[in-house]
Amino acid sequence: MAAKINVFRIAGGGLGFSARRMETIARVGFLPIALILVFDFAASFSIVSLANGRMITFADLPNGASFETVSRAARSIVSDAAAQGRWRILTIAGASFLINVILVASFMAPLVRFAGLGERPAPGLVRAPFAADQMRYVLAQFLSLLALGAVIAPSMAAIGFIARAVDAALSRTYVVFPNTESLHTIQMVSAQEALSGRGEFWLFSYGYIAYLAAAAAVAAFVVAMLHFHPSNRPNAGGSSPFARAGALAWATAFIIAALVIFSLGAGVSEATRGQISMRAFYAAAALLLAYLSLRFAPYPGIAVCRRSMAMAGLFELSRGWNLFRLAGAISVAWLVVVGVQMFAERLILPAIFAGVQSLFTASDSVSRLSNGGERAEWILPFFVWVWTGVLIAYKFVWLFFTYGVSAGVLGELYRESAGAD
Repeated sequence: MAAKINVFRIAGGGLGFSARRMETIARVGFLPIALILVFDFAASFSIVSLANGRMITFADLPNGASFETVSRAARSIVSDAAAQGRWRILTIAGASFLINVILVASFMAPLVRFAGLGERPAPGLVRAPFAADQMRYVLAQFLSLLALGAVIAPSMAAIGFIARAVDAALSRTYVVFPNTESLHTIQMVSAQEALSGRGEFWLFSYGYIAYLAAAAAVAAFVVAMLHFHPSNRPNAGGSSPFARAGALAWATAFIIAALVIFSLGAGVSEATRGQISMRAFYAAAALLLAYLSLRFAPYPGIAVCRRSMAMAGLFELSRGWNLFRLAGAISVAWLVVVGVQMFAERLILPAIFAGVQSLFTASDSVSRLSNGGERAEWILPFFVWVWTGVLIAYKFVWLFFTYGVSAGVLGELYRESAGAD
């Protein structure tokens, strides 16, 4: 039976690995991350260019626009490409995704082994290997996505099938006779009007999605019952199954209701029954997705460090209450990451920008004094490039840090799984 996993050891191990081993992370990840940024740049501009029917470059962007603007536009275009049948755009997006997966695996696999086993990555700066370890990392991530797809695909298929059936039913018209004593009083009414008159329109307006939400909530409750069965909890004792069922039913209902209220926000009082039903379905589905995500979260680290796709020890890490400890460890690590990002972007980068701006102002003043009131042509481009260089350097350091935390957490989870065997 699995012992309690240590929340702060996992979170601290991931953060500490990234901080202590930054030089190695930078050495191993520099080339793949540089290539990822280059390919993302090329793919985003290619997608935007195809969507506009002409070549789009930075010169075509409005003032104040950046690469992030182009990237967001490209993601929006890709999300609509399947419905519009733009297969060239989908091909570019798919190729970019595949390249990113390969490049990320090329440096994450050795970093995970370094964090989990202490195995130092091979020397060299110009490296982007893709061998058995990298393939295991990709396959483990892929199998995790398949598990999530087992929840998403049936849910989306059910919604699509029922929505089409509802649309077909409501698109029909019916013949009615307002005066039952005369067959000459014929009137055509829509299905919605006919169902409303009979008091049955609720089934089509929100009833069907309410039934789906109830089914998803029942599925979440059943999963919780199976997860918290005494056989999955160390030292569980002989608790009553009825008490456990009651507690889990209340907990499931409370979490789903809280998620619905949170998602509706200030508009909760004006929300329609259809909106509430749909949000309840999404909330129940989100619970199932979060559960599967946590159960499979350690798998890439285990597969890479053991050099085996066997799942031995994987689910031990999240059995019983360990599920919440695992969620806590991941949450603590990423809360620190978000805090560091906010500190860097709200304090450090503005301070650096103020320094660059002060140097620009001083250089501009000296230049004007020396050139009869005219600024030297090189000053503005030089400081623009200086600030651009600072932003690029920050981007690289930030990616080194975040990928390092991921590798460190996966390495710590492997150590926990080895202790659970």
